[in-house]
Amino acid sequence: MRGARIGGQCSPRGASDRRRAGRESDDLDAFTFAHRAAVETPPVGLRVPGWLWSEVLAHLEGDAPAEAVGLLAVAEAPEGQPATGTRYFPGTNLDASPTRYTMDPVEVIAALREMDDRGWRLGAIVHSHPATAATPSATDLGEAYYPDALMVIVSLATAPPVARAWRIAAADGRGRPGAVIGEAPLAILRDRGGDGQRDTETETGAAWGSGNGPVRRNPRRRR
Repeated sequence: MRGARIGGQCSPRGASDRRRAGRESDDLDAFTFAHRAAVETPPVGLRVPGWLWSEVLAHLEGDAPAEAVGLLAVAEAPEGQPATGTRYFPGTNLDASPTRYTMDPVEVIAALREMDDRGWRLGAIVHSHPATAATPSATDLGEAYYPDALMVIVSLATAPPVARAWRIAAADGRGRPGAVIGEAPLAILRDRGGDGQRDTETETGAAWGSGNGPVRRNPRRRR
């Protein structure tokens, strides 16, 4: 089954690698479907602390010019409220490609297991577009097998990078690609630190609950 893949299929080079990849894929399918049993829909939006977002960007930029991929864990949120990021699990892109990714199944299993142990859930699959916009590509949609998490894309084509979060209907694994349902709000919380002021919040993506499409706001002071 391909429902648990994080990215495309593995492409092992030798017989031993193929056997290893097969075992890992079976383990991944079993574990991720168990992990998803209590999760039906993706978060309505994301709030990511500044320190955590710095970890995300460091990983994505460090793997350029190849696409990078990782998993963002979140704490469970009340219905209708955005989920807050708790930890980022950087992955290895087995494809080492500037236009596609496959996250190592061993890393996926380890990350999901830790999320379960800590009472977190998978909030988003994060990957970079080194030279293109932060919108889902045909490859992204063709290999979108995890609709219970948001798809966060970070474009490194501009400075600073641009990040957007997307709700995606899953590909069926038989040639029919996934589809964009809509954009989800993504808020990056930046700690002012040391001056007695509260952190600021930069929102990208869709406005909270507006359904009006992409917007970009200036940082604002949280009250």
